[in-house]
Amino acid sequence: RNYAWLRESFELMVYNALVFNHPQSKYWNEAKRFYNACKKNIFVTAAKGAPASEYKALIKERFELSEKMVQAEKDRVKADKTAQKKDLVAGSNVLTVKLGPLVQPPDPPSCVLTTVVKMKPV
Repeated sequence: RNYAWLRESFELMVYNALVFNHPQSKYWNEAKRFYNACKKNIFVTAAKGAPASEYKALIKERFELSEKMVQAEKDRVKADKTAQKKDLVAGSNVLTVKLGPLVQPPDPPSCVLTTVVKMKPV
């Protein structure tokens, strides 16, 4: 058994899941959960001699990038809630117009001539 090879393959698999799935998606979160569970349960007990591969740093970067993206989205939403809403064209000089109820127009006559053809059953 070569636990170093196993760990490298495992970390490559997790890294690919993190790269090719949107951060915080179902698959991304499952890859993170799987990585943390295996790192804690398998690579501490059975494969404790297996050194971390080159993918460990890349996985850590992906986790950090995801956290930054989540924080940036929270900051954006917070800033959006406190920002003054205004029309991009008219600025703050927007008038409110109240429209009446919609009126159903009468059905216009068809512009295609139709003829009724009655046929006798054979």
